[in-house]
Amino acid sequence: MNGNRTGKISRAKAVVIVAVVASILFGIYVAYLAWSYDSFPVTENPFGNYASVTSASFNGTEVSFNVKWLSGAYLPLKAQLTSVTSDVANSPTCWFDLKNVSSGQEIPMPFAIGQPTPVLKDLALYIAVKSTSDGSEFTIVYNLQSLSAQQGNISPSSYTCQQPSGQM
Repeated sequence: MNGNRTGKISRAKAVVIVAVVASILFGIYVAYLAWSYDSFPVTENPFGNYASVTSASFNGTEVSFNVKWLSGAYLPLKAQLTSVTSDVANSPTCWFDLKNVSSGQEIPMPFAIGQPTPVLKDLALYIAVKSTSDGSEFTIVYNLQSLSAQQGNISPSSYTCQQPSGQM
């Protein structure tokens, strides 16, 4: 009889295989959560069909947009400020816990800046929107070439960046 154990895996190898498979599955799960909570819908519609920016202010450390909502049939879900030229302007995704909005309602959208700066360039305000009639979601984008800091405080807002329900 041969002393070799053919066809059997040692206990140590089995533990390593289970650990590798578990870490891969966990990585896929974390990637899915990051994608589902922070990604914006791929479909992009014209900003002016749903909202207008009534003002944009910047004091060197915070940016605030006042966004006038044009129809109660569409609900802003979340927003994010980005810049292709400066990471300073890139904000986390801000969720709005709104159940409804009315036509003409102004929604202040404040964003903190990574570090004080006198000018922001190539800004894009992304807003994820949901139709209240059919539940479809899409993204609208407001672009702004440049925004210079003006001394003063940003008006307080009842809307803040929030984690979505169920996320830690």
